Amino acid sequence: MRIMSNLSALNASNNMRVTNNNKSKTMEKLSSGLRINRAADDAAGLAISEKMRGQIRGLEQASRNIQDGMSLIQTAEGAMQEIHAMLQRMNELAIQSANGTYSDSDRSNIHTELEQLQEEMNNIAENTKFNGIKLLNGDFSIGTEGNHTQISGSKILSGIIKVDTSNDTFHFSLDNGSFSIALNHGSYFPADLISNINALLSGNNIDLKASLINGRLSFNQVLPGDYPIYNISGNGINHMLLGQVGTQPQYVVAGEALLTPSITITAGVNDRLTFDVDGTSYSITLDDGIYEVPRYADAKTSPLTVQINRKLAELNVPVVAGYGGFVGRHPSIPGEVYSTCLTFKGHVGSIDNIGGSASDTLFGDLWVDKLEGGTPSKVFGVSNLSSGIEIKSGINDEIVIDINGTIKTYILSAGDYDAVSLINELNSEWSMDNVVATLSNGKIELSQNDGFKMTIEGGALAKELFFSYVGGIDEDEQSKRGIVIQTGAMTGETLALDMPDVTSVSLGMTGLNVSTTAGATFAIETLQNAINQVSAERAKMGAYQNRLEYTGNNVMNYTENLSMSESRIRDADMAKEMVKLTINQLLSDSGQAMLTQANALPKSILNLLS
Repeated sequence: MRIMSNLSALNASNNMRVTNNNKSKTMEKLSSGLRINRAADDAAGLAISEKMRGQIRGLEQASRNIQDGMSLIQTAEGAMQEIHAMLQRMNELAIQSANGTYSDSDRSNIHTELEQLQEEMNNIAENTKFNGIKLLNGDFSIGTEGNHTQISGSKILSGIIKVDTSNDTFHFSLDNGSFSIALNHGSYFPADLISNINALLSGNNIDLKASLINGRLSFNQVLPGDYPIYNISGNGINHMLLGQVGTQPQYVVAGEALLTPSITITAGVNDRLTFDVDGTSYSITLDDGIYEVPRYADAKTSPLTVQINRKLAELNVPVVAGYGGFVGRHPSIPGEVYSTCLTFKGHVGSIDNIGGSASDTLFGDLWVDKLEGGTPSKVFGVSNLSSGIEIKSGINDEIVIDINGTIKTYILSAGDYDAVSLINELNSEWSMDNVVATLSNGKIELSQNDGFKMTIEGGALAKELFFSYVGGIDEDEQSKRGIVIQTGAMTGETLALDMPDVTSVSLGMTGLNVSTTAGATFAIETLQNAINQVSAERAKMGAYQNRLEYTGNNVMNYTENLSMSESRIRDADMAKEMVKLTINQLLSDSGQAMLTQANALPKSILNLLS
């Protein structure tokens, strides 16, 4: 027997130490609820668990992001709902103004309400914000490709546009050469005119495309990128690109035939009307029937004048048929005669030789009045010159102007010009021809006060002064914007919200004017297009919201299942740990008892010694 090494006691002590360590770990797991409290508990499990925890927390934040995104969309859609309501009211006002039962003062009042609605619509578009971010002014519209070079003018095209030898040509200077097109003669609505121009551009392999932007003719490079349009000229620019005023004295022909309450047109008897305008002979044939002609105040849209004007338009006659309410200037009919007589009027040199079988019925005896006056000729630009321009010799220093049939070419001195010095230089060049340049809101206005006709014929400087020019940008140079919602825990798990621009300019509503019948008719189509645009944007917002709802549901499902998996790795199985604790407590008690017995074994040596 040996007493120097109590092996039984050492073994019992070692087992008891292991048991106590196990019991301590079990108690730690039970008290924390975690199976892994430190890396040593499960090194691989800890690494996997932490990776999953990062993803879970990211998904939880993504779920909150989605809710915020839905709130943003609802804010934008709610604002567009109000814009929609205002557009519907504006459309209602335009239709009301187009009706012939209203006076000019009535239409003016209608236009006042429309202006206020348009102003408030722009106010909503500009000031609708979410957390300080503007939603509806175009700041966060997604750019899908590079910008196209674009040049446009100041004239709003509306009604019927007559194309003849005076306005049928356009000349373009591009990177790959100079090109020209000659439009087909005829009368066009704006959309049909654009189709005709595009057919000619395509047929002549010219890399431009025509479009209507806010009612104005615009030429765009077909490809996105910095492809310049160096110059644009031709007689078409004055009639279709540049806003102009200035008229000849008006020529009026009226009859004494009192048409109230009705007249009868019979085929072959009194249905043909002939006349000359500026030396050109015309003939129209009226449909037979009985035409009611009310008092003058209510006669502006009667079937008779509607039919005559339609036939005049078909022949491209530059006069308009209307009614006179009284003939105070004729010696045989003094005072106010509240009956209706037919009139022809237009800014032309002469209207004469009215004849045909219908002339007596429609006019009777004729009287002619060439009204004196007319207005000064003006040309309006849309290029913003507030910051001035740089004039380069041989590049953009020339402008060509037709003043009453005389072509004048002006060359400006090269240099940098601010707005004031530019106007002074222009007026110095043009002073001999009584042409005056002024700036209005940073845009040039050209006036010729002698009553002569004035048109812009071309020159590279004309593009700088009068046209709106936007240079193209390549796709890789243009940042693609939009409000990006982070919908997941990983890079690329996003949804880009293409927020609309619903300002009146973006919706093509610039220049709306319902104070005239023609303006109201044009406004109806414009407003209906705007309503359709806002409808499409609201539908897109609804689609975004539905998509986010489904994305949110998927994120919650993803989070739930990932959390369950992480819990199995990281969390303690309490029942299992309780079983382990019970076993370890029993082993601890048993080990303590055995250690006592082992420590008592050496006492038996004393019996041998005694």
